[in-house]
Amino acid sequence: MSLGVGIVASAAGDAPMTLTLMTGITATNSGSSTITIPATANVGDIAIFTQYAYQSGGTPTAQEFSGATTINNAVGGPSNYRRIMVSLKVLGSGDINTPLTGMSASGTYKTVRIVRPSRAVTNIATGSAYGRITNTSFLDTILTSPAYPAILFGRTFSELTLNPQGTLISNSYRFNENSDADFATWLEVQNGPTMASRTIGLNTSTGVVGGQGFYAVIS
Repeated sequence: MSLGVGIVASAAGDAPMTLTLMTGITATNSGSSTITIPATANVGDIAIFTQYAYQSGGTPTAQEFSGATTINNAVGGPSNYRRIMVSLKVLGSGDINTPLTGMSASGTYKTVRIVRPSRAVTNIATGSAYGRITNTSFLDTILTSPAYPAILFGRTFSELTLNPQGTLISNSYRFNENSDADFATWLEVQNGPTMASRTIGLNTSTGVVGGQGFYAVIS
């Protein structure tokens, strides 16, 4: 998947792009249809949104944040009562420090993480995207991106106890969704020129579990 982001290139022109994970700029929300990106984010930052929704008695309705591009949207679990979504957006001035609306359901988690590019983004190309909700162990591979710099993202959740596995876990920065250690995301920035694939999954045999992942090449 490739998405043009409609941002004019900066005066830096062809200067090499580098990415920085802004570990101090995050947001999370539970039980609400909205999430607010902190005022410390900048226009032109890349936001990675995650959503988890549980709907008692039916499948949660998908609702993407305005202007965001959905990378993966998966439904599963008993009676398909759960939905997970992950998406990307290059932030505009109207996205920062204001409530952004996503899924509404009986139970919801929402998070946002921020990656800062060294110059204006002109394109984002994603690949190796997957998503699953299941009740057994799994291990997925996020393939080596074809160019750099790149973002490698993975998330896992367990409604019992999280037992994550894979190489992304030891090479990335973890963020617990809604401060819940059983719902977690991992994000790694690879600025190149050496690039690497990563694996991520869960070692479990009980309960409802799931995960999502992708790479995104930024230019």
